[in-house]
Amino acid sequence: MQTMQKLLLAAAVMAMPMGGVALAKQADDPTMSFVFRMSLDANGRITALDYTGKHGNDNPVAGKLEQMIRSWDFTPGKIDGAPTPTDTTLTVRAVLRKSSGDGIELGIVDAHTGAAAEKLLQPGYPSRELSSVIEARLIVVAAVGANGKVTKVEFAGISPMNESNRKAFEAAVVEASKEWRFRPETVGGHPVAARVSLPVDFCLVTSPCARVKDEALAKDGTLPQSTPVALDSQVTLVTQVAGTTP
Repeated sequence: MQTMQKLLLAAAVMAMPMGGVALAKQADDPTMSFVFRMSLDANGRITALDYTGKHGNDNPVAGKLEQMIRSWDFTPGKIDGAPTPTDTTLTVRAVLRKSSGDGIELGIVDAHTGAAAEKLLQPGYPSRELSSVIEARLIVVAAVGANGKVTKVEFAGISPMNESNRKAFEAAVVEASKEWRFRPETVGGHPVAARVSLPVDFCLVTSPCARVKDEALAKDGTLPQSTPVALDSQVTLVTQVAGTTP
């Protein structure tokens, strides 16, 4: 198994209103995530690349990204050491920037391949913690089987709180994860188990969700954001793409 070179980010979906739980994205996050289903042949050449968002490949920004992606070099998964056609999900995180004059350019922040989320049920808010106005952020690492179901949940970090509160929040995530579904990578037509990371925020109003964040839980002083991140991938992105501008 090859682990993709990437900048780690982690997960999410927009924050909920009052009394909500967020598999969450910060309100002030300026980046955009574009998710593509991608197929590679045994030589690492792209044989299919389909944007999964609104308007599909007719989305003008996704179309611009597609041109860029097709110039990148990938190494496919292997079976018994031999490169093999591989299906994966490619997530590209990008940001709009002002260019010279009045122009706007789309900069690549990072990209990663791996298993992708298809269904993320939001955990229920523990009633005692809700009534006590206790908020939390959990960094979740989920083991995903070849069938796309979560087989195990671990916690890489949690915002400071007592053990009782921690167990309540963790139990809520474990229960919700039973309904989570992921689309695994396939190598030679065979789905492969993987691990993914994502943050889960328990917050009482939408924007103050950010106040439960714990910078110590994130690498390089930045909080995980955007979509769930595969911690292992059968595919290696060879091209260095962070910081490039299509």
